[in-house]
Amino acid sequence: MDQKASDRVQVRAKVRQLSQIVKALPEGTQVIIASLAEGNQVPHLQLLAMQADAFAPGLAKSGSLRRDGLVQTADLTQTILQSIGATPAENSPGAT
Repeated sequence: MDQKASDRVQVRAKVRQLSQIVKALPEGTQVIIASLAEGNQVPHLQLLAMQADAFAPGLAKSGSLRRDGLVQTADLTQTILQSIGATPAENSPGAT
């Protein structure tokens, strides 16, 4: 099996595992799944998936990048704080 095929098999297995975990959670549970690190030296886009009543369905948005669907790791802190009703400090990294 070539590397791309092997990667696809691994991704499908992880998606199945994550699906089982999310389905087992109590209704209304907020879920944030984020890939924060590169597995090698070649940069790739990373995953950010969320399920939370505090946010409407759609692409993630970042005031720091101003482009729907793209966020920075620093934006996660702001997002988590907002999702629990906390107000992020004005000088904290990330933007809303």
